[in-house]
Amino acid sequence: SVQQSLEACRHLAEEKNIHISCQESRPDLYIWADASHLNRLWLALLDNAIKYSHVGGRVFARIVLNDEDEPVCEIWDNGIGIEPRELPHIFERFYRAENAKLTANFGHGLGLAIAGKIAEMHHATIGATSLGGSGSIFRVTFCNSSTISAPQLLRNSKARLTTI
Repeated sequence: SVQQSLEACRHLAEEKNIHISCQESRPDLYIWADASHLNRLWLALLDNAIKYSHVGGRVFARIVLNDEDEPVCEIWDNGIGIEPRELPHIFERFYRAENAKLTANFGHGLGLAIAGKIAEMHHATIGATSLGGSGSIFRVTFCNSSTISAPQLLRNSKARLTTI
């Protein structure tokens, strides 16, 4: 779950005095997913948010339902942001935004590419918006066909279901 991944990243955040938090998860919401891959997706996005946040910054995760009742995981940070012209490229292998190259001497441009592939494997869309030089919001949207409610769980005992 996002909450578990956030806890796994807590030590990275503490090193930079970054406050991380997660809105209550939806225990009644399950999706068809490979839990270990989904965990890798959340870790990649959270690691990226922490890496490019300023000392003393904030990283926030939440699960919401959009207007089509599709589950959306949002990860917000108040870090360096991403230039609008670079947003279409951030999920490409080995791509690093210019401001990331200037402010951080780490990373190979693979984390977001991996996150993008995992989202694609789960028939989810992944995207980002940037708040100029004051942060980014990453969103992973799962289509309704991958969503299942808790009462349906028993009827689908062979399915691999996981909470977001």
